[in-house]
Amino acid sequence: MRVAAADGLVLRSLTIQHEGAGSRRVARVEWHATGSYTALRQWQQAAQQRDPYAALQKLHLQPNGRDSGDGRLEVRMSWLLYLADGPPQWLPAVASRPAMTVAARDPFLPVSRPVAVAPLPMSALPVVLPAPVVPVVPAPELVFVGRLRGLGGGPVVLGRWSDGSLVSLREGESAGQGYRVERLTAAEAELVNTSTQAAIRLALPPEPAFEIR
Repeated sequence: MRVAAADGLVLRSLTIQHEGAGSRRVARVEWHATGSYTALRQWQQAAQQRDPYAALQKLHLQPNGRDSGDGRLEVRMSWLLYLADGPPQWLPAVASRPAMTVAARDPFLPVSRPVAVAPLPMSALPVVLPAPVVPVVPAPELVFVGRLRGLGGGPVVLGRWSDGSLVSLREGESAGQGYRVERLTAAEAELVNTSTQAAIRLALPPEPAFEIR
C-alpha cells in the first residue's frame, strides 16, 4: 500500500495485476483515493487523454467517511491498460478517437424538477352566477278616442289602453301604465315610460272643421 498526494488527491492504495498473454496482455489497475469532486474529475479526464489504451471499468464514489463535512469524496476505480503494441484486432481503434470535450452540463449535478402544483378543489373555485334574465314586457297599446279642451283652455286627448282603461292625456302629467306624457301637439302625443325610457307615439287625427252660419 502506498499513500501519495498530488493535484489535490490523496492516493490510499494502488494494486496492479497483469492478465492475459500476447496481444491480449492487459494490466488491471485498482486504486483507492480521496479528494474533491473537481480534482477527481480533472485527474480522470487527464488520465484518459494521456493513455488512449486505458479503459475505465468500474467507478465508485461516496462521501469521505473520515471527514464527510469537508466536501471530499472517496473514490475507487478499476482500469484496464492494454500492453500490446497498438490496439489488438478485437479492440476498437480508440487511438484515433477525438479529444474529450467539456460537457455542456455536469451529469453528476442533481436535476431540478418543476414543482407540481396541485389543482384547487372544486369548493375553492369561485362560483360564477349567470346574469339575471330581464323579462321583456311588450309596450301596451294606446288608441285615440277623442279630444277636448281643458278648464284652462289647454288641449286634452282621450285615449284607451289595450286593457280597456280610459286615460286623459295632458302634457307633463301621468298617463298610467308607468307612462308620462312627454309632449302633446295637434298631430302627435308622445309618452315615455319613467322606468325603461321606452316611448309610445300616438298619431292624432286632424281636428274637425266647424262651419258657422
